[in-house]
Amino acid sequence: MIGEFLSFTAALAFAIANVAIAKASLGGKDGDNGALLSVVLTTVFSGVLWVAMSAPVESFNASEEPRRGVAYFMLAGVLATVFGRLALFEAIRLAGAVRASVLRRTIPLFATSLAFLVLNEALSLAGAGGLVLIVVSFVMLFSDGRMQRKLADGAGSSSRAVSVGQFYGLMSAFSYGSAFVARKLGLDDLTDPALGALISSLAALLWFAVSALFVEKYRASFRGILKTAGVWQTTAATAMSLGQICQFFALKNADVAVVAIIGSVEIFLSAYIAVFLLRTEKMPNRATIAASLVATAGVILVALF
Repeated sequence: MIGEFLSFTAALAFAIANVAIAKASLGGKDGDNGALLSVVLTTVFSGVLWVAMSAPVESFNASEEPRRGVAYFMLAGVLATVFGRLALFEAIRLAGAVRASVLRRTIPLFATSLAFLVLNEALSLAGAGGLVLIVVSFVMLFSDGRMQRKLADGAGSSSRAVSVGQFYGLMSAFSYGSAFVARKLGLDDLTDPALGALISSLAALLWFAVSALFVEKYRASFRGILKTAGVWQTTAATAMSLGQICQFFALKNADVAVVAIIGSVEIFLSAYIAVFLLRTEKMPNRATIAASLVATAGVILVALF
């Protein structure tokens, strides 16, 4: 059960990050909402964990294929932090935040399918039922009339732009789903999850650094990494870092499908944190509450069976 618990903890951390990012945006802060800071913090946190929890040299010596493990971890960092995030931003720009959010919910489907094809992982009958329930919960959530009105309000983009944006949204979900599998493959060779998180974050940090040589936006992010980070951006970055590290430890103790499916309840956790803790959103309507209950039942099936 440790893997399932860590998966839920990661989802909770990402939910806190989502709400903190929204709060920072409302505050009018400049910057990247803690994206670069989260990579730096992940590097620091995972590095400290790696040194504290294991003998660093032995982590490599105990592996028959250390280079392959490093390569998989680097690939995971690029897939999630670079390709996944960039494609998500393009999806939001072209198709709108609501449509992009809908498409991001397909991550468990990609992760589960790829885990079956690459890792020969298969869900139990109960686990498959749980996945179906979670998919149904997303359909219930985004079929709500209020959500449809939001989609209509954001329909200023041309139909072609929306279609391209939806394609980017699916590519983002595919990249994130692929990152789950790459992390699991890396853990097969280098079994230290703290080391995996460290290598992945270093790969992402290297990409940001190289990009900063050519793109002013990234240079500005480095220059203002602490100057532009307010309380909420720092909270978001910290929560994102802890969530990513928890996800690595979860993958060491559970299958990709289980981690991805449980992690998908992040959207409901975000809603309730915004309502009850920060009070930045109104009480969810009946459709949202019903969808979250269905999703909870799905998670229970996946986690327990």
